[in-house]
Amino acid sequence: MKAIKFITVISFVLLGMFALFSCRSSNNSQQSSNNDGNTDNADQPESVIIYPAPSCYELSEQATLSVDGKEAYIIKNQEQYDYCSFAFRDPVTVSVKVNEEIKSWSVSPLAKGYEAKAENDVLTFKMEKSEYLIVKINDLREIVICADAHETDAPKAEGQGIFNICSAPYSCVPDSAEVVTERIQQAIDDASSAGGGTVYVPAGVFLTGCINLHSNVNLYLAPGSVLRLTDNVKKLTSTWNKSSINGYTTLPTGGKGPWKGVTMITCDENSENIKIFGRGTVDGRGVYMCKCLCNTFGRFAVNVCCFKAFR
Repeated sequence: MKAIKFITVISFVLLGMFALFSCRSSNNSQQSSNNDGNTDNADQPESVIIYPAPSCYELSEQATLSVDGKEAYIIKNQEQYDYCSFAFRDPVTVSVKVNEEIKSWSVSPLAKGYEAKAENDVLTFKMEKSEYLIVKINDLREIVICADAHETDAPKAEGQGIFNICSAPYSCVPDSAEVVTERIQQAIDDASSAGGGTVYVPAGVFLTGCINLHSNVNLYLAPGSVLRLTDNVKKLTSTWNKSSINGYTTLPTGGKGPWKGVTMITCDENSENIKIFGRGTVDGRGVYMCKCLCNTFGRFAVNVCCFKAFR
């Protein structure tokens, strides 16, 4: 069975450098949704939907990007890549403006045959359908463009079977410094107790530790939402270790220790009918955590445990 419904990995490094991935709905038909993710076939929204920029991420200093004249946020990621995401329905013109004269460029995959035009510091090209592209300009960081179709399976933010983590009794506050693991887990548990449902994560950044999903519970991340692993070690539990990886390896601090790790999202053993979907982000902060928490956990890894229960 499919592990997680059409999830696009934005950046990761194996064995603990799991940094960031964004959830993408697998249904790419051309129905529409409004900016809070709710589908309404009778009321067509604008063709281009710009996702909110999460407050926890730094915007790129080297480039800006617009889609039919609407600015889409470019997030600064790692040394090689930045990324930008949006949704659109009709053919659009994408413009990338950088801080220097454009002398070389490419739009990948090259087999797609995108014809881009450079004029001074602006590169333009047209997109006709939902695709993921990589734009390379000069020697700047490459820009990953995650261009989605409009959502067709987004749930309502409230209603029967919906457990919104920002609504009572959970009352999570977006962009708060509070670690809300217990609140999110309570929403998951309540959905399970009700026989199943969808835990709804609205736009905003929510710090969490490890959460566990149950059978018949879906986790939906709205555009602009981020479930972000906390770096508060008191809120984390090492759930596994792997001393067999190069034996007891030397740590950056000079000591010795095994690989240890945290599984950010798990599900019950023998559970079934679980889905993680939407246009938000699950951020395990793997690179940062490996660098900063090795004093506590030794070599540190973050993963999302995908059992066959996921569909």
